[in-house]
Amino acid sequence: MSTLLRTACAVGGLVLLASPAAPQQPGAARPVMLLAQGDGAPARPAPQPRPPGRGGPPSGPWIEEPFQRTVRLGSRGSFELTALNGAITVTGTDGNVVRITAVRKVQEANREYARTVLQNVQVRVTERGGGIEVLTEQPTVRIPILVDYTIEVPLATNVSLRSFGGPIRVGDVKGELRIEASGGGDMNLTSVGRVRNAKSVAGNVTIAGAEGDEVNAETLLGRLVVRDVKARSLELRSIGGPITIVDTLCDRCTANSVNGSIEFSGPLKPEGRYTFNSNAGDIRFIPGPGVGFDLEAMTSGMLNNDFPLRTGGRAAPAPGSQGRILRGIFLDGSAILSLRSFTGNVSLIRKNEPR
Repeated sequence: MSTLLRTACAVGGLVLLASPAAPQQPGAARPVMLLAQGDGAPARPAPQPRPPGRGGPPSGPWIEEPFQRTVRLGSRGSFELTALNGAITVTGTDGNVVRITAVRKVQEANREYARTVLQNVQVRVTERGGGIEVLTEQPTVRIPILVDYTIEVPLATNVSLRSFGGPIRVGDVKGELRIEASGGGDMNLTSVGRVRNAKSVAGNVTIAGAEGDEVNAETLLGRLVVRDVKARSLELRSIGGPITIVDTLCDRCTANSVNGSIEFSGPLKPEGRYTFNSNAGDIRFIPGPGVGFDLEAMTSGMLNNDFPLRTGGRAAPAPGSQGRILRGIFLDGSAILSLRSFTGNVSLIRKNEPR
């Protein structure tokens, strides 16, 4: 979680350092520094500021300029994008080329000034070490700037995305995914492979139809939803948002939340391990029929159980604490369940099985 906070602080600090130290005299022209996302990137001449006396919220239409590039993917099979503000859509396709479409946007009533700013909004594409790197550069001006990306990559490409703000959508990419969003904007990953990292500070994260060795996702304030996933390892973390897991099969499933709730609903995998921990949120576990489990549940709140358990299936005070603990085995006890909440309620809910 500290990685997300460090990223957000670093971006915020960079913007503050680029801000003027003192107001300019009326009529004085001041160059605007470029905000570049990389070392050694060349700076372009910065646009002059708008005429003095224009304050208040931004107004005027969005002025747009498109960008397109097609590049053959190298032997490393990797694609990296560093963006600032704007939507990102990445789709896996057949073939061995990467198609990059970007729309640069500036909201400004003065069209001449908008065009000048747009000249300094740069999309840099570099082929390096058998992979492709895309870098976004823009000037630090006080008008809204967006760069929306639509990317097509080969199906097996390893994809790395970094964004400050805006929605992110990835679909049909079977390579390794590393995605980090330091600001707002929801993240939706559909029919993907290995989700090595999916991190968001303020947006919701939804992973649906993923299948691979591992799925790791983390959010600070948003909701985490995992649906129809098959993975050897599933690891989810949240500070303030809820975690929801639906119809997901995993050998090892771990969910940790500080203030948010955790809910699991769906079939269990025989010999799977399910470890859910929350500090102040409730835990609801709704397993599907057919697979037994060995349970340990603990909380200082309410503990509810719909399953007949063998060997110690009666709730009792936990040794050395004010809480309650429940241990027991249902059916063959093949899956291992560990459910713990410090102040929230823990509930095991049995679905009505069809006759």
